[in-house]
Amino acid sequence: MNIYQQVQKQNQERESKTYRCLIFFVMLCMMIMLCKSIFSYLLVSLCGYTFQAGQLIAPLWFNLSDIIAEIYHYRIAKQVLIAGFICQIMFSLIAFALLHLPHPPLGHDGQAYEIVFGNMWRITLASLIASIISGFINIRLITWWKFLTQGKYFWLRSIGASGISEFLYSILATFIIQYGKQSAHALLLIMAVSFSLKIFYSLVLAFPANIVVDRVKEIEGIKF
Repeated sequence: MNIYQQVQKQNQERESKTYRCLIFFVMLCMMIMLCKSIFSYLLVSLCGYTFQAGQLIAPLWFNLSDIIAEIYHYRIAKQVLIAGFICQIMFSLIAFALLHLPHPPLGHDGQAYEIVFGNMWRITLASLIASIISGFINIRLITWWKFLTQGKYFWLRSIGASGISEFLYSILATFIIQYGKQSAHALLLIMAVSFSLKIFYSLVLAFPANIVVDRVKEIEGIKF
C-alpha cells in the first residue's frame, strides 16, 4: 500500500469516528484566525523591531493546524480550514454592512470602528490568499511526512512544515495588507521580523505541541 492509499484509508477511518476534543480545536482555530485578522493593521515595536500585532498570534494558527492534521488527519484539517475561511468572509461582510448603517448624530464611536474594521475586506483577502496557499501546504506536508516517518518525530515535522508555510504566509499576507501603506524597505523588514517570529514560535512550541498530540490521541483512542 503506497502513501496515498494509506492517507485515503486513514481519512475514511477518522471521519467515521466521534471525537471529544475536535470541537474545541475548531473553535480555537477560528478564534486565532479572527484575532490575527483584527490586529493585522496594528503595528507594534518590541526590542527595536516593528511588526504587525497579528503576527504575535498568527504562528499559533500554524501550530494548531499541525496538531489538528496530526491527530484527525488531512481531510478533517482541510475541512476546518475551509470552514474557517468561510466564517472569516462572513465576518467581514457583516462588519462592512454594520459600518455602513445610518449612525445617529450623537454617536461618537463610529470612526473608531471604521479604523479597526473599515479595511477588513483587505485583511480577509490577504488572509484568504496567504492562508489557503500556506495552510494547505502545511497540513499536506505534515500528513505526508507522518507516513514517511511512520508517525514519529512530530516535533521535527511540525517545525519543517510550519517553517515552509510560514515563509510563504509572511510574504503574501504582509505584502497585501501593507502594500501602499509602507515603504519597500519597511515591507521587507516587517516580512523578515514576521518570519523570524514565526520560526521562533515553531521552535518553542514544537515540544509542547508534541505533548498535546500524544495526550489527545490517548483521549480520542487514536494510535497512529
